[in-house]
Amino acid sequence: MKQEYAEQLLRTFPQLYRAKEDASFRAPLMFGFEIYDGWFELIWGLSESLDQLAKQEGRTKEDWPAVVQVKEKFGGLRFYAQGISSPMREFIDETEKASFRTCEDCGAPVQTYRADGWILTRCELCAARIRKEESPKLWEKFDSRP
Repeated sequence: MKQEYAEQLLRTFPQLYRAKEDASFRAPLMFGFEIYDGWFELIWGLSESLDQLAKQEGRTKEDWPAVVQVKEKFGGLRFYAQGISSPMREFIDETEKASFRTCEDCGAPVQTYRADGWILTRCELCAARIRKEESPKLWEKFDSRP
């Protein structure tokens, strides 16, 4: 993800993307946001929802949920957080499902592709652009995921 997008998330949701001094707490985002720009809107919407739910639940600064990792795996978003409630887990699950319908490069509706063992969630235009850079023999279109 572009540095400016990451900084915008960190500035807007400082409690969600914070370091905690408790030694038992994993360092949040030790690897940064390991996703492409196309999922920025998904992460933004999820961050707003988690912050809003934390406020509604009466969370304090000490027990606010904290994001540990945001990455792509097997063509979909993985969003790991500590201190979340069941309603928060539902928002995370829905956002992860939505990532399979969202181009990880540009945010458009997608096809899912396999390229040299990798699963890629890309729209036709982004996939075509990448195909020009990679060997076409590595690409095999297969059925979209949920």
